[in-house]
Amino acid sequence: MTQQEFTDRTDYKPTQDEFEKIHEAYMQTDIDKDLFCKIWQKMNGHKVLEQQLREITERRIAQLEEETETRRIALEHEEEYVRLIEISSEFFESKETARRTLEFQKKEYNQCVTRLKTMKAIKSIE
Repeated sequence: MTQQEFTDRTDYKPTQDEFEKIHEAYMQTDIDKDLFCKIWQKMNGHKVLEQQLREITERRIAQLEEETETRRIALEHEEEYVRLIEISSEFFESKETARRTLEFQKKEYNQCVTRLKTMKAIKSIE
């Protein structure tokens, strides 16, 4: 019996060392492959369940690792987005401050022009 035949009949994938022991036990019997595998399953069914549980656990770990990496990347992008918003906010606050300063300077200039005109008008009357 080959290792693949054993696996097909029992749904268990033994290591090479395990299969050598299984095959040695099989060769010491005078029963056919199918019966040997049925007997082995009854005696070692827990190994099949353990292997299936290990495979399920490994797949779940891989999924969780992938999800974790995806979330890490998303978090990095979110942090970059927040940083850009903060920079934009600072820029617009600076722009608003500059606009207010310019408006104030225009008012001051207009007041100076008005005073100058008033003073010229007074001087021309004198």
